[in-house]
Amino acid sequence: MQDLKYENEELKQQLKQLQITYNSLRQELEVYRVNIQQYDKEKQQLMEEKNKLEKQSNQEKHNDFEKKIKSIIERLPCQIQMKSLRQISNSTIQKAKGVIKDIAQEYKNAYKQDYHKIQSGNYQSLFESFYIIGVKNEKLDQNKVDKLKPKFLYKQYKNDINAEERNNLKSVESDIKEIFESNFLQVEKLDNDQRIKEKIFEFLCQINEQDLMNNFFFMNLRGAENVFDNFVPKNMKLITEVNNQKQLFMFVLGVDDFMTSFIEGRFKFWKIKKYYCILTYFPIFEIFEKVLQFVGNIIQTKRINLYNQFQQQENQYRLEIQFKQKIYQDIDSLNIIHTAKEQISSYLSELSKQQLNYDQTKLDFHFQSNLLIKKDEKLQQNLTYIVTNEIRITNMLKATHLVMQIFCNQQLGFFNILAEVLKEGQIIFCGQNKSILVQVCYFFHQIIYPFIYIEPAVYYTSIDVVDQLLKQEMSFIVGINNSYNQLIQDLKGKNQEYLQYNTITIVELCNNMTANIHQLPPRDTQQIKQLFSDNRFQEILQNYTPASKLSTEKCQNLLSIIKSKIEKDCLLNILPDQNQNFVFNNQLNTELIKKFMNDNLSGNNNRAFIMQYIFYCIYFQTYLKDKYKCSFD
Repeated sequence: MQDLKYENEELKQQLKQLQITYNSLRQELEVYRVNIQQYDKEKQQLMEEKNKLEKQSNQEKHNDFEKKIKSIIERLPCQIQMKSLRQISNSTIQKAKGVIKDIAQEYKNAYKQDYHKIQSGNYQSLFESFYIIGVKNEKLDQNKVDKLKPKFLYKQYKNDINAEERNNLKSVESDIKEIFESNFLQVEKLDNDQRIKEKIFEFLCQINEQDLMNNFFFMNLRGAENVFDNFVPKNMKLITEVNNQKQLFMFVLGVDDFMTSFIEGRFKFWKIKKYYCILTYFPIFEIFEKVLQFVGNIIQTKRINLYNQFQQQENQYRLEIQFKQKIYQDIDSLNIIHTAKEQISSYLSELSKQQLNYDQTKLDFHFQSNLLIKKDEKLQQNLTYIVTNEIRITNMLKATHLVMQIFCNQQLGFFNILAEVLKEGQIIFCGQNKSILVQVCYFFHQIIYPFIYIEPAVYYTSIDVVDQLLKQEMSFIVGINNSYNQLIQDLKGKNQEYLQYNTITIVELCNNMTANIHQLPPRDTQQIKQLFSDNRFQEILQNYTPASKLSTEKCQNLLSIIKSKIEKDCLLNILPDQNQNFVFNNQLNTELIKKFMNDNLSGNNNRAFIMQYIFYCIYFQTYLKDKYKCSFD
């Protein structure tokens, strides 16, 4: 009994101890729970504070960006009235962002040629990147015609591209993607019968020189921002001579091709368009037209070689019709790129090693591929080009040939457009031939040299960009790849009042190599005749024939005479190299310069045009600031 009593007491003590332990644990758990609640509360407060700070920071950045954009717009050459400036909304600022980047990066001095910084030991490569753009073998229905969104099918960068350059090209590639995606590629179904081979090879092989000319065009894209601020290549002088605004140019060659799809157990074939594109800071048409053609030759030769191999197998074995048609899938638009990529890569890699410079004036590039075009004859290219002291004029000859064909019997129209460029008017070129459109835009953009046209000039753009430029009351030169009637409809769709503007000049480039100029109201033709009264113009333009032996000489003469006239009659030879009174507090003394010019132009028949228009143009004011070393802030 005593043992039971003792055991009972011991159990009571243990139970008491367990109760104490339980209470202690419960208190600790309560402390933990309170701590966790406090932690969660503090965490929530910290997260709220973080979000608040991030939101505040983003708002500050947005406000800074908005102020910066507005300040740029205030300094831009559109001379926006303060009333319209106050009406600029956030959405307008966002829409104008792309346009502003294309114009003048924070209004830099476009005339600046002083590359005194330590130059890199490297040359800027002949090209930056190469792309093939087309459509992929997406699911197609049975329609005869369809439209697909184009995509990048192949990319290759220059050999020595660094991380910063590659990153800069991403934004440019985004622009390229947007340009092509805004124009869906038409896909045309080919009837599937015994003549499918003839149908495919008919449009693949029958390409003449005229087709190549019509399908070769180029675009001027915005360059990567500040790309040459920290890196000045050894051939910077040459880049500036042929590309004074240091934009990226994209040369494009459109070619016909075909794609395949497999629907309901049968192969279907579709005719499509594909584009070879190359980006460069050297807009030298003679070089890159041949480069893109050779890439096309590589692909075509590879395709023919593969097809001949398949034909040998077909002759050796009795093949089912499905297998015969599978041959075409293996060499269609997409698959042939994968098959030929080694040869394409090898060619572009060797081309990337070439440089152009004033101390290395000859490009002499010889390339031999491993592709056979005939027995014991390999596909090869001999690409030569010589840099001359007159490279700017030489580089404009192709566009000048085209412009003279169009305006040889429309001389007043030619000078009408030139006068609008000198006045910084709003000029829209429209036409359905891309090659003609961009070359005419390029000619009139470059023709006022040695002045540099600083306003927006986009050779190939959309109606949305034109809409934004007109809303901002900006001067511009743009090209729209559309008919005149469609352009008018698009402008009406944006704003009916656009067609009532007296500042817009629409140049309709017709298919018969003529031009119609639409202006409301018509400009003063007497003023234009007086400005370009030199009889030499008439002698050069009249009865111009491109096949003539004198055609190149006539083009060179036209460019030289216009340059000389601008230098002599448009003030370059009138203003003194130095005049201390022309500058006050690092700013132009505009009134004094204006008086000086008025006095010195007293005997010049063009004084009214010069003082009323040219003097106030941004390209001329920028020229004065550069000439007299004034601030560009």
